[in-house]
This record gives sequence, structure tokens and C-alpha cells, in this order.
Amino acid sequence: MSGFLWFLLFLLGSLVLAYERVSLLTTTFVYGAALLVYIWSPGTGNVVALTVLWLGLAILVFLNINSLRIRFISRPFLRTYRRMLPSMSQTDRVCRQKSRRSSTVRARSCAA
Repeated sequence: MSGFLWFLLFLLGSLVLAYERVSLLTTTFVYGAALLVYIWSPGTGNVVALTVLWLGLAILVFLNINSLRIRFISRPFLRTYRRMLPSMSQTDRVCRQKSRRSSTVRARSCAA
């Protein structure tokens, strides 16, 4: 039963941190502190759970390094996302260029 309570604690903690929009660096520190408390608690010798938790902490640390996150996650995701989007029509391009010049032009000439 203790393992289930720890799982709920980690899950609830993650949800609260996400809901409060805590920074990634703060989340990493909180997760690391919770992991240390889990390790020092009596009766938590589950090797699989510890491995999964350490892996989660390693992923959070990896995500805190901007250059690695951009290179291995953000850039490939954005490249794939741009391929999935339909190309912009000529009319949309003209309206976009006009709207950059003046906000009133879009309302007059590009309204649907």
C-alpha cells in the first residue's frame, strides 16, 4: 500500500505543479527533493520504482538544458508540425502582407 501512496503523491504533485504553471527548473528541484525523500523513507526498496523515478529526474534535467531541448525536441517537433500544415493560399498571403502594413486594411479588403 505504501507504494501506491507514493505514486499518488508524485502524481498529485506533478498535477499541482502543472496547474500552478511552475517553471521547469523549479519543477526539477521539487521532483528531485521528493525523490530524495522517497529514497530515505523506510520500506521503499522497490528497484523498478526507483529506476523509473531516476529516469524521470534525468529527463527533467535534460529538458532544462536549452540547447539540447531545442536540438532534440523542439526543432524536430516544429519541422514535423510544419509538414502537416496545409500551405498558405495566395489570397491569405496577400491579406497577411496587407495586415502587417495597416490594421484597417485587413478589415476592408480581406474580410470573408
